Order: sequence, then structure tokens, then C-alpha cells
Amino acid sequence: MEIYTLTDEKRRKILSKLKYNQIQTLSDFTMYKAKSEMITKDFVIANDWKLADIREDAFWNLRSMDNNQGKKIPKLKCECGKNLRYQYILRSSSGKELKLGVTHFAQHAGIPQNIARQIHSRLNKVMIFRDEILTKYSQGQRFPLEEYNVVSKKGLLLEFGEDFNYKLKKFKDANLPLFHVDESRLMKKYFKAKEANITLYRIIDDENFDDKYLLFKETLNRYIDFSEFIDTKSDAKWLSKTLIVSTL
Repeated sequence: MEIYTLTDEKRRKILSKLKYNQIQTLSDFTMYKAKSEMITKDFVIANDWKLADIREDAFWNLRSMDNNQGKKIPKLKCECGKNLRYQYILRSSSGKELKLGVTHFAQHAGIPQNIARQIHSRLNKVMIFRDEILTKYSQGQRFPLEEYNVVSKKGLLLEFGEDFNYKLKKFKDANLPLFHVDESRLMKKYFKAKEANITLYRIIDDENFDDKYLLFKETLNRYIDFSEFIDTKSDAKWLSKTLIVSTL
């Protein structure tokens, strides 16, 4: 698997070519991935403090550029008032909450700097997710709409579950390429759908249609493209029976 790591300059250059919803979508799902790996595991960092949330200024990389859409987004702040790219929300067992940049963990929560660096390092590893998508976008790749539509027409999107379907829809709306793991999940369903269609096309092609049935053959081919998938064996059995009855 190829690892994509961008410099801030390269990342900024690519982001400057994206639309607002593309930048926001990419940020939302990058941070969702970060939270999934770092917060849901009940990450206790030190001194009875837990990492409760991580927020990102999605337009941080664009603030040094003449970019109005970035300037309209509210900036994240540390307890000291400093603008932040990443804001870490720490919560104690007593319910006290702190909003900090990574450099002020020790000052406000008494958390050693080496632990703060470990947390920030884990976050940076998650950023590989975003860098891969940005790299693909810069290479001209976009959302695999054709494959998505085939999977959708065959009713196979339902097999993914609500969360992944929501993610696919957001990336489709933003026309962003998928992370390789997500793309692989979609493509497996796509090849499953295509394989089923090919099997049914062969059954139709093996049938010797008279001229008067050619329109019926074309209609069946179109129906196959849009019909929901059950399983290859059942679909083939149904089609064979349909052909026998319809051509009597």
C-alpha cells in the first residue's frame, strides 16, 4: 500500500483548488476517523483527564492565502486565546472542561509534554487519510460515480449499513475520491454486481431469439441493468424460467 504524506505547502496548494463543501467534507471525515481511533477507546491521558473531543479549523492551511471562504470560518481558540489548528477538548472526572492546543497541556492540565506529543503524533498519523485523498484529487481522480451507480441500481448499497452509506453519499456530493479502504469496499460490491449481470447476459445471448423477440431481448437487457440483485444462482434460475415461458 502506498503511503501518501504531503508537506503543508503542497497540502495548501491542493486545498486552495477545492470548493467549500469539499474542504468541509474532507475535514469532517478526517476528524471522525481521528475521534474513532482516539476517543471512543476511552483514552485516559494523565491526571484524571480524558480526551473528550478533537476539533479542527478546516481552513487553517488557507488562512495565509487570499481566500475569503477560509476567513469566514470561526477560528478555534486555546484557553490562552491563541488561534488553533487543532483544538483538544479535555474533561476531568469532576466535569471540568478545557479547550487547549497541544503545547499547553502541561500548563493547564498538568499533563507531561511527552504525552501531549504522543497524542498529537497519533493525530498526525490519521492525517494520512486526508493526504491520500488530496493526492488522488490532484492527480485527477474523483468519486467513482459509475461504479457507485451500478451498486446502487442492484440494491447492494443496503449491505453496507447506514454509516458507510452516509459517507459514500457525502463524498459523492463533494465529488472527492475515496480512501483506498473505502474504495475497496465499494469495488467489491461493484464487481459482484457486474459478475451477476454478465451471467444473466450470457443466458440471454445463448437463447435463439426470432426477429419478433428482439425488442423483448433488449428490454430484458435493460431490466437486468436496473433490477435488484438477489444472488447469481437465483437470478439465473428466474431468468431461465422467464425466457422459457415468454418465448413459447
